[in-house]
Amino acid sequence: MLESGSPPNSDVERELLQGAATRVRKRGYGALDLSPRYSGGETVAERQGFAAIWDTCTFSGDAAKVPKPKEEFTTRFLAGEYGALQGLLLLNHREPARWRFETLAALWPAAEVAGLQDAMKLVAVAVQPADGAGLAIMAARREWLDPSVAEVDVWIHPAELNQAARVESAFAIAAEIARRLGTQRVETYGPPSAETTLKGLGLRVEKTAAPWLRWTF
Repeated sequence: MLESGSPPNSDVERELLQGAATRVRKRGYGALDLSPRYSGGETVAERQGFAAIWDTCTFSGDAAKVPKPKEEFTTRFLAGEYGALQGLLLLNHREPARWRFETLAALWPAAEVAGLQDAMKLVAVAVQPADGAGLAIMAARREWLDPSVAEVDVWIHPAELNQAARVESAFAIAAEIARRLGTQRVETYGPPSAETTLKGLGLRVEKTAAPWLRWTF
């Protein structure tokens, strides 16, 4: 996160980015990733040599109108262990994957103190479809939002990202699981390449892409 005041100060952001890059190099990493829409630095990232590596769009629709999955699947509840998601790609990559998982699952201490676990319904499952690789679904309903919405994260095997049939199956399963939360609306996330597939499921783009950028040293 970069905080340089309001409005953002490009000189300060540049110094913060350069300082972050120095620390990253000392730790032996060859690149620095940044999501400027959420963490700041958008005004200077391009001039520093950052290049786009990933985009995330927000999709939403009527949960009841999303077609039921065409294939059978089994689920296993996740007990909050991030390691259970090893090898899977989070399609809601607006934030670092582990941060997103632990924030949504309200595993951080401040969430327990604030009572967020009591104010949020969460379904977190590992899914094994009849065909294809396993995936994971996290669907959350935050009780303080009105109207209510099921916020859904989909994790899939990276090799299936460019397979329209597998992406369609994953999101159809996700919507089926999200319906357990009893909301009319479902909101989910994915790259722009999934737009045509998700439109076929009745999910439309609500927000434009939020890019991740990478500065390779």
